[in-house]
This record gives sequence, C-alpha cells and structure tokens, in this order.
Amino acid sequence: DLEDARFQDKACVILVHGWRDVHYSRSPAALTYREAGLSVFMPLLRGHGESGGKRIDLGCRYRKDLYAWMDMIREKEGPVDDFILDGLSMGAANVLSASGDEALPPDVLDILADCGYSSLLEQGRWMIRGLNPLIRTLSFGATLAFFFLFMGYKKKDPTPLTQVARARVPLQIFHGADDDFVPAWMGDRLFEACSSELKDYKQVLGAKHAMSEWVAGGAYWNRKFSFIDKAKKAKDS
Repeated sequence: DLEDARFQDKACVILVHGWRDVHYSRSPAALTYREAGLSVFMPLLRGHGESGGKRIDLGCRYRKDLYAWMDMIREKEGPVDDFILDGLSMGAANVLSASGDEALPPDVLDILADCGYSSLLEQGRWMIRGLNPLIRTLSFGATLAFFFLFMGYKKKDPTPLTQVARARVPLQIFHGADDDFVPAWMGDRLFEACSSELKDYKQVLGAKHAMSEWVAGGAYWNRKFSFIDKAKKAKDS
C-alpha cells in the first residue's frame, strides 16, 4: 500500500525527463512522491524549453548539471538529508551516467532509471536498424560526424553502460519488455554491468517505451518505494 510509504527525513527527488520532453511530463510521478512525503524538483534538461543550451545532450556529457541543481537546492532550502535521482528515457540515461562519477555528491541516496539506453552509439544503431544497408551506413556516419565535430563528443566519453560498471550507489532499473524505442536488452546489459552492492531490475511485461509506470500501476511504485527504503536502511546501518 502506498499509504504505508512515508519518509520523515528531509529528502528530495530530482525527476529527470526524456528526449524532447518537458519537466512537467513527470508530474504524475511527482504527485506520487509528494503523497509519500518526499520533496520533488523537476528541472528542464539542456536544449529543452526555456533551459539553456542550443542542442539536446543525447550523450549525457552534461550530466553534472544535476549536481548544479542540487547545489541550488541546498543554497535555497538548506541541507538535504538525501537526494534521489529518478530519470525516464534520456533522463534515465543521464542519471545512469552519473552513477559512476567520482564527483557524485555523497548525499545521493540512490538512482532510479526507467527505460534508459546503454549508450548513444548503441541507441543510434538501433534507431536506423531497418534502413537499407548502404543508407544505414551513410546515415550513421553522418550522425557520428555531427556529434563528434559539432557537439564535441569523444569516443572515450563515458556512457551509461561504462558508468554503471563503476556505480557506488544503490541503483534500480525498470524497462518495458515491449519497448521498441529503447529495447529491453539494453536494460539487461545495464543491470548485468552494474557494480552497485544494492541493485534491482524489473522488466514490465506488456509495457512499451516509458509506459512501465502505467502498465504495472501500484506494483511499480511499491517496488520503487521498497528499494528507496532498502537504500536508506543500508545507508543508516
């Protein structure tokens, strides 16, 4: 029962939206967290809405924007006992990319990721898989040139997959089993690579991209709150 999930300490959930989306798209999740007694902050990612940045950061190079938002919250609201990073789709890729950062703030309690991709390159290959082989090769080459020449990406840049392999915080992954935009095998790979001592993975049967919350309903949230509680107990032990 969600009514049993109550958090008495001063905790804040950072809800991170997906590609070409807006912060208030996470409002249903925000309401559920608020009902459970948690504070919520919903930022706009770079290149979205009124947020700064000319281009969308698909490669998660600016994941440390998360830390700047956390600094802002501390300055305005005072100390926060725990931050919870909750990302959906590209937002999930961002929070996963933060999981292995040496600069990840110590007050991050855990990371929750729903339908995140394993890397920009793997996601790109998946998106063009149905094209004619020649067109696919040319398209992929042109896309790589854009990201490397104009976006400043480098081949050695961290990816969600390489970062979870260095994760030091509790990490939970959800993925829709019927997701054909970010395939479920990426969720499998991310969980298998994750080095967190406390980790959890749930594939939601019948769920397409970013729909696990709606397909699984209360079971989705009970699993999330249960994991947050486990992370809190592990931190306090």
